Parts: sequence; structure tokens; C-alpha cells
Amino acid sequence: MNKQNFSKWYPIPNLVGVCDIDAIKNINELDIFLIPVNRKRDDNLNKKILIHFNSYQSYTCIDESYSEEFWVDSTQKAWTFYKSNTSCYIELLKKHSILFKECRKEIVHYVIVGTNSIFHVISDEEPDISVL
Repeated sequence: MNKQNFSKWYPIPNLVGVCDIDAIKNINELDIFLIPVNRKRDDNLNKKILIHFNSYQSYTCIDESYSEEFWVDSTQKAWTFYKSNTSCYIELLKKHSILFKECRKEIVHYVIVGTNSIFHVISDEEPDISVL
């Protein structure tokens, strides 16, 4: 995948730094739990974060070692949230699924970059975000 096709996504105002994927639950819907890497006990913005997809078409998780397009050369450049309307992943799904070819909704490729893994979600709905 080409990171140039992706833009930073800001689902939570005032979030600083990078999050790690804490847990993933896939029971009819998709829940991704994140924890900020540099948590401070007295900072409300550093609580767990829940990304909830009511609807999704596909997802995959990749060890960050195999996704060098999301590597950064300094921690100041690190970011967790990206999204794109055009990606190789979307094109692959369109190529192999008639449902994707005929889909009239906008399909978005969300990327959640942690320090050890990268989670990709294809969805036609914006996820709900909660700070727990």
C-alpha cells in the first residue's frame, strides 16, 4: 500500500501521540480498543479509546515490521489514524467481489497504526469513537 494515498484522520480532538492496539472484538460488529503509548494518570485524553464499526466489509491486521510504508524516522512524526478512499486493498476487493463493484456507498480504508501492529478496516460507514 502506498501511504501517499492516505491522509491523517483526526477522530479525537486534542489527541497527541501514538496509540497501541489493546484488544479487538469481532462479534457481529467490530470493536478496536486502543491505549495511548505515553499515558499520564491525570490526563483525561489518555484513557482507553474505542473505535466501533457498526458495519465493515473487510479487515486485516499486519505486524508493523511488514508495513514499512507507515514507518517514521522520528517519534514526533508518528501518528495512529489514517484513511483513504483509494487504496490497493479497496481495489483488490472490488476486483474480486461483485458487491463491491456495485456498491453505491462511499468505501473508506481506515488504518490504525500501533507500535507493533497495523490494523486495516474497509467500511462504508464512519466508525463511532469513544473515550472510555
